[in-house]
Amino acid sequence: MDPLSALAIASSVVQFVDFGKHLLSASYEIYKSPSGESAKEVDLRIISKDLTDLVAQIKDKVGPPASVRLDKSTAEYQLAEISNECEMILKEFKGALDKLAKQAS
Repeated sequence: MDPLSALAIASSVVQFVDFGKHLLSASYEIYKSPSGESAKEVDLRIISKDLTDLVAQIKDKVGPPASVRLDKSTAEYQLAEISNECEMILKEFKGALDKLAKQAS
């Protein structure tokens, strides 16, 4: 066997072992988790909840864009528009997290 083939086989074995290690580590993390979710999924849910709370606070202060009867160039109107966009993105994000959780169970 030539040296390059031996090196290719050795690198494939190392990659396979590394992949297996990561797979087992993630599986063990999920197994030990009380919720059945990985730490990354829990973090994403916490971030999602925090962003939802922030958007709600902004909407309470400013209101929806239709209620802001100011010029569209005002900061209040722009903030209301951004909060609406954030709310739509958060709904998509939560849907993706829920779909991921359903696939995992």
